[in-house]
Amino acid sequence: MEKFVNLMQFVIRLMTHLNVGAALGMVAWIAWSGWQLSTGQLRPMYRAAEVKTLVQLGQHRSPNAWSLEATPPASPTCHDGAMDGLRAAAEPGATP
Repeated sequence: MEKFVNLMQFVIRLMTHLNVGAALGMVAWIAWSGWQLSTGQLRPMYRAAEVKTLVQLGQHRSPNAWSLEATPPASPTCHDGAMDGLRAAAEPGATP
C-alpha cells in the first residue's frame, strides 16, 4: 500500500510540474504572437470587417459550421440595406 501512495504522490507532483510548464509555455507563446501582431511582423489574412461580411454572406465556412444544413443561415436583417452591394457582388456570375 505504501508503494501505491508513493506512486500517486509522484504522479501528482509530475502533473503539477507539467501543468506549470504548459502554462508558462502558453504565456510565452501568447506574448510572442501578440508581439508579432503589434509590430506588424505577422499580418492577419483578413481584416475583422471582411470576416464579418463574409460570415454574413455565408461565403466563409469553418469545417464544422452548418455541416448538417443544406443552405447557410440567413444574414441578419439589420444590415440588409448596407450589404446589398456586397451581396450582389458575391453572387455567382455577378460583375462588381
